[in-house]
Amino acid sequence: MKTWLKHLQQQWQIPEIQAERCVHSQFATASCDACVDVCPHDAWVLDEEQLGINTERCNGCGLCHAACPESALLLEQAPPLREYEHKRLLFLACQHSGQKGHSIACLHALSDTQLLSYYEVGYRHWLQSACDCQGCENAPDSSQQLSPRLARLNQLLSSRELKPIQLFQLTTEAWQAYFDKSHSSNLSPSLSRRNFLKQAALALEKQVENETGNTPNLSIFTDDKKGGLYLYVPKFKDNCSACDACLKLCPHEVISLDKDQQRYSIAAEHCTACGLCVDVCTDKAIEISHLSPSDQDLRLEFHTCQRCGVPYHYLSAAQGNETYCQICSQTQGRQTLFSVYD
Repeated sequence: MKTWLKHLQQQWQIPEIQAERCVHSQFATASCDACVDVCPHDAWVLDEEQLGINTERCNGCGLCHAACPESALLLEQAPPLREYEHKRLLFLACQHSGQKGHSIACLHALSDTQLLSYYEVGYRHWLQSACDCQGCENAPDSSQQLSPRLARLNQLLSSRELKPIQLFQLTTEAWQAYFDKSHSSNLSPSLSRRNFLKQAALALEKQVENETGNTPNLSIFTDDKKGGLYLYVPKFKDNCSACDACLKLCPHEVISLDKDQQRYSIAAEHCTACGLCVDVCTDKAIEISHLSPSDQDLRLEFHTCQRCGVPYHYLSAAQGNETYCQICSQTQGRQTLFSVYD
């Protein structure tokens, strides 16, 4: 009986793969291996045939959930959201902290987007129950742990003249005392039932989801302050041929062609660092910059190819060919070589 219950509990903790969101479903040669790379138990299998999870190895730590740029892994866990003295409090405790019934598997499994989503709906005071991560079997690299990621998020908030997230590390007893004095928030149902967990996650997701899919529509990015930082920003190099493959493949329309302004426009607030633009670029002319402003000059020059008559464009900074389009520049007038654009 105990073995059956343990197996059932493990099945509840295994991430659910939303295949339609995974970059490998969108581009056959996508290079993303975030889930495989972060897993401390080698539970993920990625090869030319499949992306899957070895359920015998997975212990439900959730680190893959935080690492996945496309939120393609659904894990039903959420920290308690409570209120005390007119302040909204986020209670953080992992399964090893001793806070039974109010903990999640691993605090490092909360993604940057998820953390900003809590901030967005007013949870700016976070109470963490003390726990030693150094000896934990689930501990990720130091750069992927909660504290340094929180420091980076506060750097982002500071660049936009917003109040920081305050993290208070408490003893187990002090954490429990504050929990008992606080009361449940409207966004935080009881965590004792699996279905309630799922509903909490979905309710929060709906609040921060926009038409582009799984990228959050956070108001902290609506005021584009000069020098304001973004989580991720695609950056173009001077060798870009302006073939537009990146903007056609991007699942969130981060890169777009603005013909009126004669430039590429970047909606950095929607970038998830999925890497598809990098993968599709044959010129290796794109890189994803983390915690960066979106201030690159992406003005374009528009011309008509003198050989084939097709309109084309290139980055002003790249000093492209003013006579021939990208294809005719490569074929050098050989009429037996064709390329078809969609």
